[in-house]
Amino acid sequence: MNATPLLTWLRWIVFPPADLFLPVFDIPTQVQRDHLSAEAVCLHKYATPYEVGVKCNVRMPNPISILGRLLLEVSWENATGDQLLCLTVEVELKKPWWDGTASNGFSLLIYTVPADLPVNMPLLCRLKLTDTEGALSSYQPCSFYARSIWMP
Repeated sequence: MNATPLLTWLRWIVFPPADLFLPVFDIPTQVQRDHLSAEAVCLHKYATPYEVGVKCNVRMPNPISILGRLLLEVSWENATGDQLLCLTVEVELKKPWWDGTASNGFSLLIYTVPADLPVNMPLLCRLKLTDTEGALSSYQPCSFYARSIWMP
């Protein structure tokens, strides 16, 4: 490990950037006949792991009662339209999920900057979530989000 990432890591333990955990995007989903979709321009300011997930806009009681399988497709493009990364994952909604005071939701996918995507480059993120078992209708309305999940 070279000194620069180590010094950054040590500095972030004591003085994490104020915006480190702010969402890269938090956008309402567009409801289609058989899926949810959205597009967002995002900028990853920090070299950390990130997660993409779904946030319920109305707080849902925990533990969640409706479980099911989802198919998530996420792609990121640069300003010239070149696709930098495309990920497709099947996710099972299960307990536990994250639970906040005002909202709650579930993480669907984890990626890493700069291993998967560049730092400080505006990117267009396209998301499509197919609800294969009808579970998501119980959690509407909802939003897609991406945020850093860096932990020391």
